Amino acid sequence: MIDSAREAAAQTDIDDLIRGVNVFHARPDRSDFPTRWPGPVDVVAGEFDQAPTLAVQRSGGWMNSRFHEVDGVGHYVPLGGNGLIVGNAE
Repeated sequence: MIDSAREAAAQTDIDDLIRGVNVFHARPDRSDFPTRWPGPVDVVAGEFDQAPTLAVQRSGGWMNSRFHEVDGVGHYVPLGGNGLIVGNAE
């Protein structure tokens, strides 16, 4: 997995990598959005995520929220493969 991530990074233009990191870390805080959203909120954290407790605490105060822990992954949870997210999004 690490080798494939390194390979993908090596094939990506350095300016695109820098732009992606900057956008990710400079994005505005939208943590209050789920407190105002009337629809369902699914909170997803990986089994090995370092901050799932925060996700659980936050989701407990949100309307229509559900917490999902995905086995065998860390902070970045794949959107397919295990069927959890794809199945719930439909």
